[in-house]
Amino acid sequence: MPQQTAIERIPSVCQMCVNTCGILIRVENGIVVGVEGNPDNPHNYGRICAKGISAVMGLYDPHRVIAPLRRTNPNKGIDVDPRWEPIEWDEAWRIVVERLRDVLEKDPRKLIILAGTGDPESVTSAIGSFAQAFGTPNAGVGTPFGAKTWANYLNTGSMHTEPDFRLCRYLMLFGSQKGTMVGHDTIKAAKAMAEARERGMKLVVFDPICTPIASKANEWIPIRPGTDRALALALLDVLLNELDIYDAEFLRAQTNAPYLVDNNGRYVRDSSTSKPLVWDEARSGACAHDGDLQKPALAGHYEVGAQPCRPAFQVLKEHLRQYPPEVAEPITGIPASTIRRLAREFGQAASIGSTIVI
Repeated sequence: MPQQTAIERIPSVCQMCVNTCGILIRVENGIVVGVEGNPDNPHNYGRICAKGISAVMGLYDPHRVIAPLRRTNPNKGIDVDPRWEPIEWDEAWRIVVERLRDVLEKDPRKLIILAGTGDPESVTSAIGSFAQAFGTPNAGVGTPFGAKTWANYLNTGSMHTEPDFRLCRYLMLFGSQKGTMVGHDTIKAAKAMAEARERGMKLVVFDPICTPIASKANEWIPIRPGTDRALALALLDVLLNELDIYDAEFLRAQTNAPYLVDNNGRYVRDSSTSKPLVWDEARSGACAHDGDLQKPALAGHYEVGAQPCRPAFQVLKEHLRQYPPEVAEPITGIPASTIRRLAREFGQAASIGSTIVI
């Protein structure tokens, strides 16, 4: 009788990219034969991409590095053979520890640590923690995630800025293919995008070419490459200066929009505490931003100690008046009437002031 095949499925995590989808490693008679999605994982619902499926190829790659390697050729350059030689793990550990100790004693800042561009967030977080403990500020991730990630941490408290697909009613994508198996959280985002569109969310895509997500959108708006900022400024000008659509309550409570700014573009500060000041319309005077404010002003021109100033939001609105849709049209190739219509639709869909139960 033929021998029965012993099959195991071992839960693990894919590390072919930063999304770290849940996987099952299929093992037959002790040999890894494939990778499958883990249906019990809430991150990817049992699905994985072609890159994840191909991970098994790395296991059997004849050039796979399975031991520490030491360079024996000090000469470096294109087409120069480094003449790597395998060494024992204990020897590699000794070499690394000795060199780290030497740097730590002389100047920890001379240590530079770079993570790969596709490392999971857990890896980059560990690297950052090690760098801080070591005493070097010179640690970072690959350029595709560096600046964007830190900006998102300041804005949202996480490394991502994600559409709220469950509640969103109008989504604009600028050169993004979110929801089509690219970028962060690919499978979960693709599922959420499909469900949102089925629910009735309007999707508008600005892109020079008709990408896969543009082909699925309610509207694809072709735009001249590199002119997204001009379009964004024009949309904001319509929303703030023409339609007067913005969430004043949120701006007052959660942003620096009420902070007073002088003619040099700097905050007006309290002379004794250096705290930024805001103009309280209820008191008709300037108060510290963290004081007992009743109605912080978002617009207008004021004087504090004979110094002309205005709220940061007023500065923004005045700046945006340079970029009406008529200015953006020849830059972007998008008609001014289209820009105004999209801004109006977007503002109306926001339903500012409404509440929901979540």
